[in-house]
Amino acid sequence: MAAIAHVTVLPEELTWEMSRVLGRPLSVFGGGIRVYQPGFSSDDDPYGPHDLIVGRQLDDRGGVNQAIRWLKNELAHVSVRRVRLGSNMISYSEVKDAAIVRKQTALEMTGASSDEKLAAATLRITSLEDQRKSDSEWISALEDDNIDLRSKADTYEAQANASRLRIQQLEYALKQRGSNSSTSEIRPQNWGDMADWCDRNFPGRLVLTSSARRAMKDAEFEDIDLTARALIWLAEDYRTARIEGGDAARPDHHLESGVRNCPCGGDSYETNWKGKHTVDWHVKNGGTTRDPARCFRIYYFWDEQGEQVIVDHLPGHRITGAS
Repeated sequence: MAAIAHVTVLPEELTWEMSRVLGRPLSVFGGGIRVYQPGFSSDDDPYGPHDLIVGRQLDDRGGVNQAIRWLKNELAHVSVRRVRLGSNMISYSEVKDAAIVRKQTALEMTGASSDEKLAAATLRITSLEDQRKSDSEWISALEDDNIDLRSKADTYEAQANASRLRIQQLEYALKQRGSNSSTSEIRPQNWGDMADWCDRNFPGRLVLTSSARRAMKDAEFEDIDLTARALIWLAEDYRTARIEGGDAARPDHHLESGVRNCPCGGDSYETNWKGKHTVDWHVKNGGTTRDPARCFRIYYFWDEQGEQVIVDHLPGHRITGAS
């Protein structure tokens, strides 16, 4: 990995602390390899670009060799993609053009003949024309790559939609058989476990944005179990009501005593999650207190295309310029 990556070996006893700080989906342990891309932050999407090679894939020489080949190719490509010609690196055409200009300047200063000056000018014109053709070919190749990437993106989106539909069908089948898929028996007991718990139990139904994950790290709200119950309600009852219709999707629906679901009103705000969205709903408890230990809020919006709840802030009142 020389010149294309920094490699760090983490002692086993420190992987527990790493998992506590980053969460298991962003950690690495058990002899595995995690590739943290440039710009990594602990708030990043745990299922984003930071690939993991699990330890069991490295149990034999074949697995090790395959991992090394993949790492070399992947990191070399990342390195090349992040180098910008004209900024991080001077292109050959720029060097060539500078040399021709320097030669023309020298001819002017030494009183060269008109034929020599014309030859130098012709050489530069030819060089610029060659560069124009090269740029045109490069642009055409990029356009072809862009078309190919859009096609792949459409394919992946179709596969994701098909997977979501399959999940919905399986959930419906379980309900028809009387099977209870609720996660109420395994609710987390501390804020450090909440994000991992959501990721495991609500795939395709409820997503925590990086903002929500960041807010939970400093959470002071005392009733962790209430937060878990509200998230279960959003992922199950509310989501079903949004898809199939029902009282749970109506404004001012009461989840339980003192806790209701309602539009944000003046507290609505814009957020970025695969594009711009308006966070316009929240689950809240009663009263007007802003005490972070007692004030409860889950700010979210409904992802129409993915048919899932996107939670952007919890568990307290969101701080704004007007707060």
